[in-house]
Amino acid sequence: MHHLFSIGHCLISIAALLWMVCVAPNHLESLYSVSLKFDGLKGKQKTLPMAQDVSSGIWALESPELRERLPDLRQELVFLGSNKRPDACGGKFFLEFATSKDSYVASVNEKVYVKVLSSPEGGVFTFSPKGEPTDLWLECRPLSMDNRIEVKVRLKGVNGELVTSPRERETLFLTSPAKGLESWEIGGIRVDASFPVKQKIRRIGSDKFLLMHGGADYADKAVKERVDFVSLSDENYSRYLAVGDVLLWDGDRWQTCGEFRGESSQAPLLEVKKIDEKVMVIELWNVGGTSHQSMSLVKGMSSPIEIAEIVKEFEFVGMRSWSRPIIQAGGQRMILSPDDWVVYTGKTWEKISRKEQLEDYLSGKTQGPLLVFDKLEKDSREFVVRAHVFNAQRTLVETVTLPLKQGFDSGAASTKEEARPGRQPLIGGEGTNRGGS
Repeated sequence: MHHLFSIGHCLISIAALLWMVCVAPNHLESLYSVSLKFDGLKGKQKTLPMAQDVSSGIWALESPELRERLPDLRQELVFLGSNKRPDACGGKFFLEFATSKDSYVASVNEKVYVKVLSSPEGGVFTFSPKGEPTDLWLECRPLSMDNRIEVKVRLKGVNGELVTSPRERETLFLTSPAKGLESWEIGGIRVDASFPVKQKIRRIGSDKFLLMHGGADYADKAVKERVDFVSLSDENYSRYLAVGDVLLWDGDRWQTCGEFRGESSQAPLLEVKKIDEKVMVIELWNVGGTSHQSMSLVKGMSSPIEIAEIVKEFEFVGMRSWSRPIIQAGGQRMILSPDDWVVYTGKTWEKISRKEQLEDYLSGKTQGPLLVFDKLEKDSREFVVRAHVFNAQRTLVETVTLPLKQGFDSGAASTKEEARPGRQPLIGGEGTNRGGS
């Protein structure tokens, strides 16, 4: 009986030895199939270096972590370019895998997690859906050159430590492909040096009207440069800009950041780069931030002759009272009270008496010369109207005096004053910082 037991024990020992020699190598090799995928990019899966040595005995696997290797992404990871728009939060990088064509927009030093999918031809790299963490990830940062970035390839090993070999695979220096002349449009107009002319963008300069009458509500706009635009719906409008201000295209017009509705990253962008007495330099960006165009706006020159021509439109023809003159503007008579404003709308002269009229004038929708009546007083031997006049661009203002037209008897004026409230200060202006106004 003891003899039979010894024979059985020997058979079991021989079977165990055969399993360790023949079966164990294959089993251990399968444990590292994930790592093997990292080297199988465009051909069949490669085996880990010296993986065949497992067949020489289990004792050759005393340090299995040494067999983990970084994937070779040097020919697999493609850098398509950077998003350098001012609203891109420090720059974004467009990445793509050559085999899967999977793409991703990465931020500086963001952990970009990567998955390896099985395929008949080997492992296929994709970016992890919704950024779910994996043991393999990338970290990007910009270099001094505009079209180059550094990418760190990180792999967490089975023991929780980072795999750093082979060293040549750990750090990648990627260059974006050279681009030809890329054509792009904003509002159906090709973006090139002639864009401001085609879109009717004009640099006006300092707005003298807001400086004099804007008050605290419009103080921030008054110190900025006014730029006039025409929307696709053929409506005039103005924006007030300083260096660093940004406008966003909403499909019809340029909006300030505070007024824009929607995802700003999905809209063309205008940024003011420089302002001096001669030119204003602006920069336009496409949606992806991969193309931009710089252009200069020259300030329009105004002539004092404009004011002289405007004054010819007015005549002081009578007095309703000792403070309310009757004037004739372009053949149309009107009675003025102190601080009344009279604007030319393109067809007629009108007193600004409704909120809508004031808003249209302030926004630039109505653009025309403006007369502000100050007071009626007796100068020497006759009554005169004191006023100041702005040109259509509001870049010039002059004080004017209108004498009483000959043939009118000032004694006919009523001695009873009519109570008329003075003009309310401008209200409704919202302060702006970056983003224009």
